[in-house]
Amino acid sequence: MMLLEFPLWECCGLGNPLAGSATSARGSEPNDNDNSYPAMRQQTQSNKTPELKALSDSNETARPHPTRSYWVALGLIGIIAIIGTVVYASGVTNGGPSGSNPGAPDIIATSSTAVPVGPTRPRSVDWRNHAYHATCDGLAESGFAESSGFTVDLHGGSATATNPIDENQKYFYKLRTAVAGDVTGDGQPETIVLLSCEPIGANYYNEEAQVFTSGDNLLGELPSPQTLQGNAVVAPEYVPTELRVANGNIVAGMLFYRVGDSHAEGATIPRTLIWRWTGSLFEQVQ
Repeated sequence: MMLLEFPLWECCGLGNPLAGSATSARGSEPNDNDNSYPAMRQQTQSNKTPELKALSDSNETARPHPTRSYWVALGLIGIIAIIGTVVYASGVTNGGPSGSNPGAPDIIATSSTAVPVGPTRPRSVDWRNHAYHATCDGLAESGFAESSGFTVDLHGGSATATNPIDENQKYFYKLRTAVAGDVTGDGQPETIVLLSCEPIGANYYNEEAQVFTSGDNLLGELPSPQTLQGNAVVAPEYVPTELRVANGNIVAGMLFYRVGDSHAEGATIPRTLIWRWTGSLFEQVQ
């Protein structure tokens, strides 16, 4: 703290408390410029005994007593010292001036690590430019027992992938939609990504619905549409605009084919399916 190099009473306009106290101690003593003062003093001194005269002389030379102004000045010094101590301690605790990094999370410092305080916020993921592990809804595995899928690296929402077992088998992938909502009940939004996969040279496409956690980890996949086609030759298709999260469940609008319908004719039967997360997989509710 900076020390005051001049009397505090001068900066505060309080006057010199010691000078004032000296005047108070003498009361209404005549001024030295007063002509009557020497005669009065001589008369007064002549009436005093030697003992009283010595006591009077000692009182006049004694140190004056502090006045109220002195205590006010002393109190102000104390207040300034307390404020300076609090400000300094606050700066040390916060690791620097207040507001130096307002966007940073609160940190608890320990001997070995620093842990962010508060709920974890989901990462912002660009699903149109993202890598996925895919199987073209099982198509890549059906003819190649050794294959467990492949990586599809989307750029701008689409990409061409090659079967790692057969380089002649290629697939055109496209992001159809991505919707977010809490489906696990942890208070964090998951994201359902709907991908379409068209084998190069074919006149149809398959679909895969993958669900990711807020940390961009694969949680699971919705059951293959092929498990829903019943007696129809062709599996039903998702309606991208009708895929959403409601009441903690995944709600999917789909179009089903009639028995005997084909891809060329298109699906004509609308249905809404609801999927619920059980902790290990998605099961159909309705």
